[in-house]
Amino acid sequence: MKNPTPPPAPTARPNVSRHDAPVAITLDIQKGKVTGRDRIAMYGTAGVGKSSLAAMLPKPLFVDVEEGSSKLNVSRVTASTWTDLRGTLTAIANDPPKGFRTIVLDTITRAQTLAEEHVIATYKTERGEKVDSLEKFSFGKGWKFLADEMMKLMADLDRIVAAGLNVCVIAHDVSTTVPNPAGEDFLRWEPRLHSGDKNGRGDIRGFLKGWSDHLLFVTYDVSVRDGKAIGAGSRSIYTTEYATHVAKSRSFDVADVIPFDIKAAGAVWDALAVS
Repeated sequence: MKNPTPPPAPTARPNVSRHDAPVAITLDIQKGKVTGRDRIAMYGTAGVGKSSLAAMLPKPLFVDVEEGSSKLNVSRVTASTWTDLRGTLTAIANDPPKGFRTIVLDTITRAQTLAEEHVIATYKTERGEKVDSLEKFSFGKGWKFLADEMMKLMADLDRIVAAGLNVCVIAHDVSTTVPNPAGEDFLRWEPRLHSGDKNGRGDIRGFLKGWSDHLLFVTYDVSVRDGKAIGAGSRSIYTTEYATHVAKSRSFDVADVIPFDIKAAGAVWDALAVS
């Protein structure tokens, strides 16, 4: 009779030092809704009233990088370079100015342009050469550098939120082709920000969508008849994603579409419970 095959030897447990084990902390369990400190993003075509809508947020301070608030009676600081913009946001996070509840970045689309200018002016190729375009960096690294800088900006905004303030970023819009595995590709409106390479790397636009508590699409009401656009100048604010645009809100009881009355623009913030 043959001897039975011996069972496999037990796998040795890794020799983990007690110094490598995580230290348990006391749990701080909270219950209920958390109000205030909203991350808001809105986008739409030029002149639709995005800055006017942001001016109705609770006690706003505009960080204006493209003079979008120049015709509004609001408090503002300005920045014309990437270094100035990040320094301004850092100053706000470190010592929030008294009397304000919301910081408005007008616009993050322009801020991305400042970041691109910064990368071109300060970054070098692997050979130590300067470039005059992001495309001149090899292997698409220019776009990665841009995304890295924009992530620093988003971290600046998060520090402002952590300091107890709402943050609202305004973006311009762009129509983009959406790949559709179920059928034909289609066009939809999205914030005008870099959308990454074919593998999604460096996707600033997608990061903004995930980062925001509310991503609002502000647009004119238009219908099409016999290939011609028809509208009377009325506007709407979309809080839910449709095939035509991206949008979202973490407020589950808010309407999918909110009429935008410029004379009562603050109503949308009441509906979203932004305080």
